[in-house]
Amino acid sequence: MQATEPQIDNAIADFTVYGAQPLALDRNDHFKKLITTLQPSKQVMGYPKLMLEVVEKAQKMAEDVRTQVTTASYVCTTADA
Repeated sequence: MQATEPQIDNAIADFTVYGAQPLALDRNDHFKKLITTLQPSKQVMGYPKLMLEVVEKAQKMAEDVRTQVTTASYVCTTADA
């Protein structure tokens, strides 16, 4: 099954946000090689597009967390160093 470029972009953005990956991931030659090896006809999205995707996903994630916290009976947090 061939993934479309939007599907690849979405997967990269998910991996970046939910995997807490560096925002410069798209500039990593080894990461680019991984994507182009798996999908030779596709390109890795550039930094500006990645940033737009990351902002959207981070906002959605923050919204989801707020919803979960407001409906929870108890909330425990930590601030590990």
